[in-house]
Formats: sequence, C-alpha cells, structure tokens
Amino acid sequence: MHDRFVRVTLYASVLILAVGQSCWAEVIYTVKDLGGGLFLYKFTLIDQGFINPITGLPEPVSGLNLLHAHSDFGLDETSTIGAPSGWDFFAPLPPLVDELNFFSLSPSADVPIGNSLEGFSFQSTVGVAVSIPTIFPCGHYDVIGSISNTQLSCVPEPASLILMVIGIGLVWYSTIRST
Repeated sequence: MHDRFVRVTLYASVLILAVGQSCWAEVIYTVKDLGGGLFLYKFTLIDQGFINPITGLPEPVSGLNLLHAHSDFGLDETSTIGAPSGWDFFAPLPPLVDELNFFSLSPSADVPIGNSLEGFSFQSTVGVAVSIPTIFPCGHYDVIGSISNTQLSCVPEPASLILMVIGIGLVWYSTIRST
C-alpha cells in the first residue's frame, strides 16, 4: 500500500512539473484608436525563462512571431510596422505567409532572462481600443531562443490543467487496475 502511494505521488509530481509552465514568454499589448478607422498596436515581450529543450537551461529570447498577423489584423508588406532598436521584422506576405516575424539582429539585443522589451508595434484597420495592458492570447504567437534557435509556443493554462488532470487520472486508474 505504501509503495503504491509513493509511486502515485512521484508520477503526479512529474506530471505537475511537466505541465506547470504555460508560457516561456508573455506578450502584453495595448491598442490606441488613431481615428479614421486606424488602430496602433504596441507590444512588450517578457522573457519568463525560455528553457532550452536540449540543455534544460534558460536562454534569452531572440525572436517573436505573431502567427495570424494577416488573417487577424490585415497586415501585409505595405503595413506600418515598428521594431525595437536592434531588431527587425519580416511582414506577412499573403496568401503564402500569415506571420509577422520579429527577430534580434545581434545577441546584445536579445531579451535577457527575466527582462522585457518594448517597441514592437503595427498599425491596423482592425481593432478596438485597449488602454489597459492585456496579455496577448496563447496560440497566437511563439518565441525563439537565441542559443538553440528553438521555436516554442505557449500552451493555454486550461489545456495544461486538463492535461494534468487526465495524466493523474490515468496514473490512478493504472494503479487500481494493477492491484
């Protein structure tokens, strides 16, 4: 009985650690109504400890990809887009490329672990003014690590919770079934 309790506790702990972190980086934004149907989006990228999947160590962020920039915001190669100093971007090229890709031009411009970087922006005819800083939805962006060049998306928190509950349920079921 004690052995089964220890085994279930160990498996549950591993599952909690595996799904505990929902995002490697957060993107905060505001939207300003410029008038005439034009909106200015301003973004801040916050590196919360991008973990290199190979070494398991944190690394700075060197890229930010807004995944549905054309389909959600109508952006293309003619759009007004701004990047922080030391960064550049590739605008969406519809219908082939829907992403807006920001990238660091040198390691000194990367977002260090635990820090943030402001200055990402674009203008769009799609929007509603949002003056309170708001978290950009998970699944609409990903980040790139500067050392590994690994591209990681964040996972919405409810999905992490659901995965954890399913995993713990399966561990519980397997221990009951094995007795």
